[in-house]
Amino acid sequence: MSRHAIFIGIGLVLGLISTSIGLINGQEWSGFWLNLGTEFLGAVMIYISGFLIIERWEKQREEERKHEAEKKKLLHDFGSRINEDARRAAERISSMRDFRVYELTGQTFFRGADHTGSEIIGFNLESVHWNSVIFKDAVLTHTLFNGAILQGAIFKGANLSHTEFRGADLTDAVFHGAKNTDTAIFDEYTIMPNGEPYNPRTNHIKSYSQPSVKFSENPFYK
Repeated sequence: MSRHAIFIGIGLVLGLISTSIGLINGQEWSGFWLNLGTEFLGAVMIYISGFLIIERWEKQREEERKHEAEKKKLLHDFGSRINEDARRAAERISSMRDFRVYELTGQTFFRGADHTGSEIIGFNLESVHWNSVIFKDAVLTHTLFNGAILQGAIFKGANLSHTEFRGADLTDAVFHGAKNTDTAIFDEYTIMPNGEPYNPRTNHIKSYSQPSVKFSENPFYK
């Protein structure tokens, strides 16, 4: 039996009870049928309204469940060692601002996730634990890795325009050929690939992204 039929049945019963009380109290039959129709119509309207409210609530709950299931899958795929899955997840997350900005921080992802060629732009990945992740040729502009554990991460050829690494652990990370490193942001709490703290004069990113460039030739030190 459908919910509509149940609600209408309840309305009919309540209307019948209400008007029967009037008949018992001496109401004429003509008034009885008029009141019965009125009571019935009112009850049906009330219970149909209640039905629609319940339906809307259940639909909303179902949408929330689907959304949470999608986010759980995206987190899994974003840390995947399968490049296609990881890139697809990054693309989807890019369209979900709240997820991109608030729900990735502090996550622990699979070691060796493959984001070769991914576009991870403006993501908040602060305090993530993501050792040996592969960001080869990825676009990481304006992405935040502050406080992240990125030991052994591969940034070969990655675009690091305005990427932030404040306080990040980059021990054994590879930056050879990384682009726009002059706008990437580090601080004295950043652990560089050699295991030592960042220093703008003696332990700068250029010595890892462009090993052939001597510190004395870097514009930062002139």
